[in-house]
Amino acid sequence: MKVLPTVLRKVNERRVLNVIRMRGRVSRPEIGMETGLTQPTVIRIVDALLEQGWLREVGYAESSMGRPPKLVEVNPHTPVAVGVELGRLRVRVAFVNLLGEIRQYHEVDADEIDGVRALVEHVARWIEAYGYRMEDVIGVGLAAPSFPNSDEFRDWHQEPVVDAIESELGMTAWLENDANAAVLGEMWFGLGQEARHLVFVLSEIGVGAGIAVNGSIYKGDHDAAGEFSRTIVTFEDGEPKTLASSGDAVAILNAVRAAKGLTLSRGHPEPSLLEAVIRRAKEGLAPEADIVRRALDFMAAGIINLVHVIDPSMVILGGHTFFADPFMVEETQRRIEAWMPARRIPIVVTQFGSRAVAVGAATLVLQHVYDHTQVIG
Repeated sequence: MKVLPTVLRKVNERRVLNVIRMRGRVSRPEIGMETGLTQPTVIRIVDALLEQGWLREVGYAESSMGRPPKLVEVNPHTPVAVGVELGRLRVRVAFVNLLGEIRQYHEVDADEIDGVRALVEHVARWIEAYGYRMEDVIGVGLAAPSFPNSDEFRDWHQEPVVDAIESELGMTAWLENDANAAVLGEMWFGLGQEARHLVFVLSEIGVGAGIAVNGSIYKGDHDAAGEFSRTIVTFEDGEPKTLASSGDAVAILNAVRAAKGLTLSRGHPEPSLLEAVIRRAKEGLAPEADIVRRALDFMAAGIINLVHVIDPSMVILGGHTFFADPFMVEETQRRIEAWMPARRIPIVVTQFGSRAVAVGAATLVLQHVYDHTQVIG
């Protein structure tokens, strides 16, 4: 296969950038040794990136003979990627530098983003408010849950958000499922950087799983991989029971309402309500204790099934069902360890907290900065 010169230049540029990201301060000769590129090629790429402001020079390397070579590193200030989580209750925005570090962070009520036009206007306003020029922004990553045929929640995957941002702001945009974005962020910049295969379990309304295989999001044949809440955990009276029937925040709160003879809710649960239910469950109070115990049983069983099927290096937990109280994580971990004693793999909480999806959205942009396979794949 003949590779066009422009493609080869992009491949080499991404390889050089990634080496500098991984190594930190590094000299041009070291970059050449790491990548196998000739020194003239390395010098040309590094000089161009310095001129663009993507790299900066930071002193000299030690040298036992001759003039010491200059060191370069990734510029931690600009450019940046914008990551936007289009959540049910909140929209979270992270400005992330080339090292995957959050430079600025902002949250607004989801009601403020009423459609594509409002989203584009808000992105432009956020960029200006934080003192960036449009040319300082590499691109915009968007991450949202999917609600096909739902009248309750806006399904951003059915909206022309990518085209609107690209045409009106003149920058490249990507849109991805929230759990998929989260697992990508963990693999590039979080706890999963040493992992070959990774799973991120995101428990909000429903439970989603982002799956990364060899550094890339695994979506399946119909872009439906990771529909974790639909997995069958058990059978009762001959009927299959999925994780969604008992394992997520909505299921927990509705089970409590049903036990108390209250009207069920189909909307997003207020975080304070879930926290109150968990507090009562920890105290052993009925009906919350049994309902939360069943939810944790379902969650742990579902994760164990994922582990046996995917065989990941690690499982990372995120979302308000886990953040509501450390008890939820501890009890999930305890069950997995007890029920799967022969398969000890780390079950950990995301280091990004509630910002995990927004960082993952920014990683949709940054992945295309560093991964040379994105040019030719």
